[in-house]
Amino acid sequence: MKKVMTRSGYDPKKIEVIPNILDERFRPAEMNSESYILFVGQLYDHKGPVEVIRAFDSLPRKIKNNWELRIYGKGELKPKIEKILSDRSLTQVSINYSSYTELPEVYANAGLLIHASKYTEPFSRTWLEAMASGTPIVASENPSSSHILKDVAEFYDPFDTQALAETLQEVLSDEKMRESMAKSGKREVEKYTPERVGKEYADLYNRIVS
Repeated sequence: MKKVMTRSGYDPKKIEVIPNILDERFRPAEMNSESYILFVGQLYDHKGPVEVIRAFDSLPRKIKNNWELRIYGKGELKPKIEKILSDRSLTQVSINYSSYTELPEVYANAGLLIHASKYTEPFSRTWLEAMASGTPIVASENPSSSHILKDVAEFYDPFDTQALAETLQEVLSDEKMRESMAKSGKREVEKYTPERVGKEYADLYNRIVS
């Protein structure tokens, strides 16, 4: 985002970048069922939920028979999504909603998170929540995700549903790959603990007031 703002004319010397903070309630499950793919976000076009469903629907039958897709969110696309599920008889796909306090369990028991935003999202909390939970990530590629998740996630073009389907097929067909992605995420998320990020805020505030 610093690059985006710099290109828009802002002075980079006046921009401080401090990342999001991990909520430490998100932790791996003792036994991960890996039975479902997770999408968490508002049900609006720029978040990409319809593309996620269409990509899942295009997967080979042998994969769809072993995985569910659980959509967690609310928004204006819910009626459209419900119609797609009905028209396509997608019984493996469900629309859900969870309170924030219940989300750690939702993440911990998921086998994969899809982050499908079609815009340059500055720093999604879902990345941290998934990494801390030991949940592999497939993410749409933009400057922010490419930087934060460069050694963690598998990326795809957010405007290419077929590319998402191909990436999903690769990741879902390879358990060792998912295990490696999960381990990388758990290492990477250590950068975003409250102790580390809190110190960055404190240092910034001290520079401002001094």
